[in-house]
Amino acid sequence: MIRGYFSPSVVLLAIFSFSSLPCRSQLIDCRGLGTLDGAKVLLDDIVFTGEPPGLQQAMGRLRFQLETALQAMRLEPTMDLKVLRCVGRRPQGEADFTPAMVSVLNTRNVVLEIWGSVMPATSAGGKGCEALVGYALIPVRSRERTSGVYEVEYQSSVSAPGSGALDIFRQAHELQGFTAISIGLHNLEAGNYDRARAALCRAKFLLQKTQSGKMIEYVQRLGHEVIEIAKRDPAYTGLLRAPGIGDCDGNL
Repeated sequence: MIRGYFSPSVVLLAIFSFSSLPCRSQLIDCRGLGTLDGAKVLLDDIVFTGEPPGLQQAMGRLRFQLETALQAMRLEPTMDLKVLRCVGRRPQGEADFTPAMVSVLNTRNVVLEIWGSVMPATSAGGKGCEALVGYALIPVRSRERTSGVYEVEYQSSVSAPGSGALDIFRQAHELQGFTAISIGLHNLEAGNYDRARAALCRAKFLLQKTQSGKMIEYVQRLGHEVIEIAKRDPAYTGLLRAPGIGDCDGNL
């Protein structure tokens, strides 16, 4: 289930209690952020209870898994999208993504930042693990100021923390959907309206597989906004000017 800060009507759920989590954020600079070209997804620390052996190997496999999931989207062939591992970087939530921080990340072409925590399952039977994963949609946060940061609860039947982290990202619908939204906004700001709309339609399709109704509503509104902006742009002569262009399920 998604709990986020995108709309005042979103109900905030109780946060998992992770005794091993640091009390304060650790927002160290991400090594390589300033030198790696192209659009970037930042993979911060996924904190495991007790920091089990093999943690760094698991995070390396997770980075590869996320990058493979993003490449499989084939969303933007002209955009070089990479997952950058940020060792030691641990946001705690919305408050960390201040306008100044978001401006820096946006300037460096960060489209998404991911962090989280994994602990043994507390449900009946205690099998598997639970996770709370944070997603910061940087272009959304830059545009909306008070929105764009979400936390998603996951459960896995896999008990080993490292393997459990890989398992919770196996479907990757939120990862792909949130990335598609950010890429859509990235293209909108650049005036690439057709690409923006294509990315937002893909985001809607992906998020329909999740419990993210508020995000789907936002994507729909943003998709209509793309059309209106395109029609007002005298330099644009593309398909979005055609009569009857509407929702993603329409005539595009």
